[in-house]
Amino acid sequence: TGTAGLFRQWMGVFSEHINQLPANDQSMCLRAGGDPDIHYHNSYWQLGANEALVITFRPPEKCRTWNFQLSNFWMESLDYRYHRISVNRHTAVVNEDGRIVIVVSARDPGGRYPNWLTTTGHTCGAMLLRYVEASDFPPVTTQVLTQDDLARGTADV
Repeated sequence: TGTAGLFRQWMGVFSEHINQLPANDQSMCLRAGGDPDIHYHNSYWQLGANEALVITFRPPEKCRTWNFQLSNFWMESLDYRYHRISVNRHTAVVNEDGRIVIVVSARDPGGRYPNWLTTTGHTCGAMLLRYVEASDFPPVTTQVLTQDDLARGTADV
């Protein structure tokens, strides 16, 4: 009951910035047992069947590692056994300018977007970006586009 209540409370907070990825209240993360060497960005995502969430960031210059993952409403990771629902420093394709562009959508937007993550049939849930032992915390931008926009190359990749 305690964990479910806490996660429901957090999702209420995260739903104040749907499809955005601002930095978390780090003290809230630490009170829940978070690692003080990790900087957390949590939020709520919600997408229609023909929508995609495009997340763009430049990882900190000094950062031991980073990762991004999709979860369901209860903050349980989506099914990583059969689907790509996360990306990290070692698996991400980095743009020539050093940016990471992640596309979250129900359908594969094609090879132009190598950091595509599937929603595995979910229409909403939690998302988490975290930096481990980072020296700074660059901004994260997000935009919701249609699959057609992606196919036309509208996303800033």
